[in-house]
Amino acid sequence: MNHQRNAHHAPIEGGLFRRFLFMIFFGIAWSITEALLFLLTLVQFIVVAVRGHANDQLLDIGRSLSLYAYQLVRYFTFNTEYEPFPFNRWPSDSDDDSPWSESRRDEVRASQVLDDLEAEDAARVAELEAEIEALKRGGKGARSAPPSERDAGPDADAQEPPPAPNPGPAGSPA
Repeated sequence: MNHQRNAHHAPIEGGLFRRFLFMIFFGIAWSITEALLFLLTLVQFIVVAVRGHANDQLLDIGRSLSLYAYQLVRYFTFNTEYEPFPFNRWPSDSDDDSPWSESRRDEVRASQVLDDLEAEDAARVAELEAEIEALKRGGKGARSAPPSERDAGPDADAQEPPPAPNPGPAGSPA
């Protein structure tokens, strides 16, 4: 029985010792990554303060380093068996989602303009729908034509006005 128990745990113990060595190595990598991220943060802050937008290359490096740090933490906390760089490829993420990058800032502005236009369109549609409802209820609320023209219909200009009734001679019954 004891032999089965030791046989069952032997691969885990061998893997655990290997993992412990990797964790020491990755602990050193973590310290280097942390220092690089701190320096990158300072440089990027200065760049944004001077230029008004972030340096895209520094954004890429920061994104890559932060993904690497994330991989390290997942490995440290036993959330993955995936061994980070240099035992696997360097993490990369091509999505540029930082609002501080120059190219992204232009996209954000365009998106805001589109959102504003959509909001204006929605307001105009709501206004027109209210106007249509008012017309359906009897013409109240229509703003473009006087009441006589609204009630006359689309062919009102084509028709001649009906002749005025002839009152006949004065004093005679009609």
